[in-house]
Amino acid sequence: SVANAYTADTVSEYTVSMTPVEGLTLTADYLDVGSVGASAAQQPESGHWSAKYVTGPVSVGYGRGYVATAIGTPAASVTEDFDNNAIAVGFAVNDDLSVSYSVEESTKSYTDTAADVELKITSIQGAYTMGGMTIALAMDDIENDGYTANKDTKETMLTFSLAF
Repeated sequence: SVANAYTADTVSEYTVSMTPVEGLTLTADYLDVGSVGASAAQQPESGHWSAKYVTGPVSVGYGRGYVATAIGTPAASVTEDFDNNAIAVGFAVNDDLSVSYSVEESTKSYTDTAADVELKITSIQGAYTMGGMTIALAMDDIENDGYTANKDTKETMLTFSLAF
């Protein structure tokens, strides 16, 4: 596997974003990190697209992404790529309270016959703002955490933010 074998001046990123109708935002990007050498088995690159629609208090978003990793010389088993999907729904109950739900899936593929591993994160979030204070709660279920099969975790985060 090749890591950081390219120089920063070879990185190019292209992004296009548009709002074809009120409330709908479409975005696409492509990242080319340049050559990691003529003998490389795979050059690194990534691309993503997303759509988000907001109407009144409701927002819905969907995105897909692909990341090809840099591969120097073929090895028995190295990471070849990641295929990512995400969907989220949010609702502003009022000016102070919002809730949302999201599901993210990422599949890690290998160069050999090693089984692909799918990481999945399901999250429920809520935030309440009062004056300059925000209280936020997020509860996540993570399947195959760290792309390790059958390693499932749960996390709960409670945050307080104060603006002065």
